[in-house]
Amino acid sequence: MSPVLWQSLANRIELINVPSSSTEETYVLKDALMISTVFIENVSHITCHRYFEQKDFSRKFIPGTCVMNENCWLELAQIRKRITESAMSMVFDCIFRKLLLNEVSKITPNVVVNTDISEVESVLTTSLIELFYEYLGSSITDVFECFGCTQEYANQLGHECVTMDHETRLRLYGDLAFFEMNFEQLIQDFIQRNIQMLNYLNPMFVNKWDMLSIFDSAKSMYIASDPNRLY
Repeated sequence: MSPVLWQSLANRIELINVPSSSTEETYVLKDALMISTVFIENVSHITCHRYFEQKDFSRKFIPGTCVMNENCWLELAQIRKRITESAMSMVFDCIFRKLLLNEVSKITPNVVVNTDISEVESVLTTSLIELFYEYLGSSITDVFECFGCTQEYANQLGHECVTMDHETRLRLYGDLAFFEMNFEQLIQDFIQRNIQMLNYLNPMFVNKWDMLSIFDSAKSMYIASDPNRLY
């Protein structure tokens, strides 16, 4: 399961209840995961089945089905935030850092500027926080689901995309927005903004970054940027 698909499930997990009656339901996430509430030997279960859409728009299911009883499903709901945090750490460690260092290695460095290393670290860290803030806001807009827009309400007050504050948007869509980010483009933008300091972006320097803290700072900037926020 991809990080994006996992987060789509994590965001909706509380809305999918283990059946207590004979009623069985089916949910589809990201047109890639089918979740069903079923009874197996008179015991309620949740099943998850991955599939992909073929060229003729038919669904081809991948062999293997995940089956969870009520206790397993409830436990998954309780630990989903920890799973998301672990997935974020893996994205930063296994994807972001490697992509950044790989792109930097392709560029011929400029003459080293005689600048205090602590000042350079501050400038680069601040630049990265600002970029994550920009990309986070854009990504939240992309994944935002507005009921008012879906129903084509004429009154703007019926649109969550207009009335919902940034803090609530972040709580509901922040994690999914993170996994939907275009990290390749973010890295390109970061390099262009800091082209004069690429000499300092070596593995030792990059690996010192606490990426989760940097992203938390970007989230704080997003909340603070809410034009309707009351201070």
